[in-house]
Amino acid sequence: MNAMVYVRGNPSDFNGWQDDHGAAGWGYLDVLPYFIRAEGNARCRGPLHGTDGPLHVEDLVYRHELSQAWVESAVKWGLTANEDFNGETQMGAGRSR
Repeated sequence: MNAMVYVRGNPSDFNGWQDDHGAAGWGYLDVLPYFIRAEGNARCRGPLHGTDGPLHVEDLVYRHELSQAWVESAVKWGLTANEDFNGETQMGAGRSR
């Protein structure tokens, strides 16, 4: 298997570096503008995504039917559906984009 997935670090990690370890300027809200500026997202828009940065982010061209079945079963089991792991939360089940 050869794949690349674009998922930013968890916000609590950045905030922990700042708050618990004194890394001033490394809180999630401090670094978020750099993520946005670097991102050239083909699908997602809005305040958490960039569209014209040099890091091209797009959905998979091919999706196997078993991948979708797994996500659907995870949601039926009780996980929240998540279409954007770089959005409001990284929790839930969804396909990597």
